[in-house]
Amino acid sequence: MPNKPAKSRFEAIVRCMCPRCYSGNVFKYPMSKISKFNIMYDDCPVCGLHYELEPGYFYSAMYISYALSSGVTLVLGFLMYKFFNDPALWVYATMIISSMLLLSPLSLRFSRMLTLHYISPIRFDKKYQEQRPA
Repeated sequence: MPNKPAKSRFEAIVRCMCPRCYSGNVFKYPMSKISKFNIMYDDCPVCGLHYELEPGYFYSAMYISYALSSGVTLVLGFLMYKFFNDPALWVYATMIISSMLLLSPLSLRFSRMLTLHYISPIRFDKKYQEQRPA
């Protein structure tokens, strides 16, 4: 049974849903399965869209992930400087490295979702929201 369709592109990105039908999951497992958080379906279970448009398609997601990680690093560095009175260098390094390790599953997922929804030529089409025949 397909999921309840997302109402907007933003909701589809947050819920990790297909960019064409907004109904099918992109990832096979929820974030709680930490050992399998990065496993994607090859094709959308609802509309049949093949997610990897060409070999190595998701290499571009690395650049988005880098930008997300850089933003988090800058914000954390500023907050520690401002609210912890410029702590020692090892405190900065420990906090930023540990936060990057904790946020890497989210970064991977959302960088791939942003790649699918904004960089790819795939656009939402309501006719694909019905479940395809088995």
